[in-house]
Amino acid sequence: MASKSQGIQQLLQAEKSASEKIAEARRRKFERLKRAKKEAQNEVEKYRLKREEEFKAKELETLGSHSIFLKGIIIVNIKEILRSKWVSLK
Repeated sequence: MASKSQGIQQLLQAEKSASEKIAEARRRKFERLKRAKKEAQNEVEKYRLKREEEFKAKELETLGSHSIFLKGIIIVNIKEILRSKWVSLK
């Protein structure tokens, strides 16, 4: 009877040990997933910031050339207005 009891105790101990190992493995897996998620979020944020900077640079370049174009048109118009006023003064 003592050997049956001892065998049962060994089985219970083995089951407890296995449960602890499984729980520890699950905890480590959860931690790895949390780290991976955090790293992915950081990568996404870095990519978003990079693309935003590229967009702003392109926007500035485009608006800058647009601004130069508009200034050219304004200068031409002012010259025409001044020329017409000059002609009318003669």
